[in-house]
Amino acid sequence: MKRLLLGSFWLLTLILCKATAQPVQLTNLTTLYITTDENLPVDSKSTWRTGQLSIAASPGTEGVYSGPIEIRGRGNSTWELAKKPYRIRLASKYQLLGMPARERNWVLLANYADKTMMRNALAFEVSKFLGLPYSCPYRFVDVYLNNTFVGNYTLTDQIEVADERVEVEEQEDTDTEEPAITGGYLLEADGFADQEVSKFTTARGIKVTIKYPEDDEINTAQSNYISNYFQNIENALFSSDFQDPQNGYMKYMDKASLVNWYLACEITGNSDSFWSTYMFKKKNDEKIYFGPLWDFDIAFNNDERLGDATFKRMSTNGHFSANRVWIERMLQDGNFRAALSERWKQLKSAGLHSHFDGLITSMTSTLARSQVKNYEVWPTLNSKVYLEYNYSGSYNDQVEFLRDYLAKRLSWLELQITGELGKETYYKIVNKSTGKVLAPGSDPSLLVQKSFVQGDNTLQWALSNIESDGNKYYFLSNRASGRLISSSDNNTLTQLSLSTGLSGSQQQWQLIFLPDNMHFGLLNRANGMAMDNFNEQTDEGNKIIQFANNIYAASNQQWQIVPTEVNQSALPIYTSGLKATTVKNKIILSWEVYDEKGGSHFEIQRFSDPKKFNAETIGTVQLTDARTGSYKFTDENPLLGINYYRLKQVDMDGTITFSAIVSAKNTGIAQLSLWPVPTAGKANISFSSVFAGNGSLEVYNITGQKLGFFPFAIRNGDNNFSWDTAPLTQGMYLLKVNYGDEEEAVTLKLVKTTD
Repeated sequence: MKRLLLGSFWLLTLILCKATAQPVQLTNLTTLYITTDENLPVDSKSTWRTGQLSIAASPGTEGVYSGPIEIRGRGNSTWELAKKPYRIRLASKYQLLGMPARERNWVLLANYADKTMMRNALAFEVSKFLGLPYSCPYRFVDVYLNNTFVGNYTLTDQIEVADERVEVEEQEDTDTEEPAITGGYLLEADGFADQEVSKFTTARGIKVTIKYPEDDEINTAQSNYISNYFQNIENALFSSDFQDPQNGYMKYMDKASLVNWYLACEITGNSDSFWSTYMFKKKNDEKIYFGPLWDFDIAFNNDERLGDATFKRMSTNGHFSANRVWIERMLQDGNFRAALSERWKQLKSAGLHSHFDGLITSMTSTLARSQVKNYEVWPTLNSKVYLEYNYSGSYNDQVEFLRDYLAKRLSWLELQITGELGKETYYKIVNKSTGKVLAPGSDPSLLVQKSFVQGDNTLQWALSNIESDGNKYYFLSNRASGRLISSSDNNTLTQLSLSTGLSGSQQQWQLIFLPDNMHFGLLNRANGMAMDNFNEQTDEGNKIIQFANNIYAASNQQWQIVPTEVNQSALPIYTSGLKATTVKNKIILSWEVYDEKGGSHFEIQRFSDPKKFNAETIGTVQLTDARTGSYKFTDENPLLGINYYRLKQVDMDGTITFSAIVSAKNTGIAQLSLWPVPTAGKANISFSSVFAGNGSLEVYNITGQKLGFFPFAIRNGDNNFSWDTAPLTQGMYLLKVNYGDEEEAVTLKLVKTTD
């Protein structure tokens, strides 16, 4: 029974509560009530206001705090906005709302410029998925300040050196010699460093703030040590042998965190990636570690300064050019690029896209009620408040804009990072010289350039590949006609054609990834000639020809391959409607297959916590002979509490995709009912249980007054408890049925009659 008590809380209806002084939740989210002494405004980033914090949360919520706090403003640009971000400091160390660190300092992110209010949280999830050394935990909360609702916030860690935060060794202000002086340090490559006290600038202009040791504790020797250390890294990075793993810059870098950090910068499309980068150094460790990720409210295509950033590398477009010199140099290192490619493939295999698509769905559900309340206070869905690229439409429109961005960006980044294309996407093929795309001409058998029009299938291409002689070659087939781009099998300067059938090597193209990490040269296998926009002409309908290979110098032979939408016909199994339903202490999964291309089977994966990505495979379902139709799987032994599930969809050739994540709750108690309704005499409560233990019944009137308490025993199997309602007068009552000593409860309504 103890496992039940720790693992589940089942609430069917809300208990009618008397009006009290206790704080109450505004929505399904935890609500923070902050009151400053004398209701003084929180109007400064430097002046702390003293006050009180009370928290209203669902039963069973860990880390509910009530007591003294201090609060002040925080942030740089965000502090200037109408909805303010805050930093709070508790009276003593505490694991606030069950987050890992037992500390005093916490942050409330306002997310005012993020109309989904989930971009920061999504970036924290990216960090966690990639496995950076420290990822910020978070809770979505509703906040009252001085009895005024101020909106939805993200509660998270203060970035600082501490256990369960940035875990580096602490230094004394008397440490001036090695080894003590070698660590730890918490640093930020920081565009705002000039405003800070402890800072330095490298020879190539990278400004760095020293976050730890803190301003009033760091000594000159420590400041000199870490600034000189950084200069040594920069010197190695820009040396002639910088690519040497032993003697170049990688000698100073923790390779895993560097690779994961950079991929996170590109996945999130964070325009401030290199303007603000956190790093840390440990004692007696020559490596610099990257992370944590921080400040992503203008990421995920939410920065008008970039325009549409879906298909833009942050290493090329991030703010500002002076801050990008390190990453631009690193990307010249073939070993670093190879490590990025290998890591990307691992992430894709782990379900990169489906994981985050599922998280967006989950966060949308979590925020559904709170966002309505937030936008009643801050009606900004259709107005620009900072740098938003897209600032119109409903809340759900904003979420779908984010979802669409991420799907397209991940597909495009795969090409950018690995130099390879998958079969899951349709692409437009854009000439660098003219910005126009490959298209059939007025004679549909010939290839020309045209301006791209969204939704025109003749301008989109599917790519499939073969391996031969140790090389990879691609067939480029038109989405509308299915015709393939073909070259003549000789060296003449002819216009490229569109043909049917896989007739040979003249329809096979090698894609050469160019040094700018953005464009490709397309070389024909039959003759080695390059796809070329004739004479760099910008005219609509200008012909595309084959020409002598000059892909590294001629922009009219350089092509960007950009995803337009997912090619569903290429997915191994196409499903919809995955549901999870609890029935008699079992959880039944059901879904529909309405198309499949060479599919094999489903693996059923279960999570106890989807944020930790701790999936276990609990079963396999093969496709039936009918292939399409309805499918089911029963989890006979679900975990106590909430169970999360997804489908791993496996193709015959090993290709996998993942479904969205769904959930269902297992309480150990099922089929609970009250009968008869209404009742004049005895009332019966029946249920089944997989546990034995103690239970009780509490009876309340509609004013919340407790009228009685009746204990009973719970046995494994079917249970029935009868209670005589004769002492009650006619009317409505609430019955709170408790399962065990810690009140795992459900509340039922009783209607008492006299006959």
